[in-house]
Amino acid sequence: MFVLMISALRGRDARAARSKQERGENITALFEQYGTKAWPAVAEKVASLLKMEPVGYFAGLAGPGGCFRRAESALTNCLQSPTDFTFVEWYFHCFSFPAGTQGDVLQWCARMLESSLDDPSRLQHCLRVANLIIAAGGSAEVQWLYHEALEHVRRTNGSPAAKSAALHLGRRSYSFLRPGRVPTVYDEQAIANDIASSATSK
Repeated sequence: MFVLMISALRGRDARAARSKQERGENITALFEQYGTKAWPAVAEKVASLLKMEPVGYFAGLAGPGGCFRRAESALTNCLQSPTDFTFVEWYFHCFSFPAGTQGDVLQWCARMLESSLDDPSRLQHCLRVANLIIAAGGSAEVQWLYHEALEHVRRTNGSPAAKSAALHLGRRSYSFLRPGRVPTVYDEQAIANDIASSATSK
C-alpha cells in the first residue's frame, strides 16, 4: 500500500512538472512573436496565461537555450514600450528564478537598469522588476545587482537617476537578511557611503 502511495505521488509530481514545462514553452513561443504582425492577436492570450496561477521554476526555464533566453528580446522590447511594459512584470510574477539560476536574468536586469537611467518612468518599472527577481533569489544575487548599480553611479559620474537606483537596490541588499528585510540606520549610512564613494571614483 505504501509503495502504491509513493508511486502515485511521483506520478502526480511528474504530471505537474510536465504541465509547468508545457505552459512555460507555450508562453515563450507566444513571446517569440513579439514585434511581428501576429503579436496583436496573441497579446491577450499571453496576458491571460501570465496572470494564471504562477508557474514558478522548471527545468528548461534558465540556461542556454532556455525559455528565458528565448523570450529575452521580447521582454527587452516590452520594457522599452510605453504600453507593453506590464507584460514584463507579469512574466516575473509567473516565473521565478531561485538562487543559483539567476545568472542570465541578473545580467539582463542590470543592462535594463543602465539603459533606463535617462527615463524616470521606465527606471521605476525596471526597479519593480528587479524587486520581483530579487525576491526569488539569495543574498549573493541581490548584492551583485547592487554592485552593478554602484558601477552605474561611477560610470555616470553620480547622476541622480543612478544614485536613486543604487539607493533602492542598496536597501534591498543590506536588509536582505534583516528581520522583515528592513534596513537599519547603520545600513542607510553604509549605503550613502557606498554611493558617495562610487560617485567620486574614476
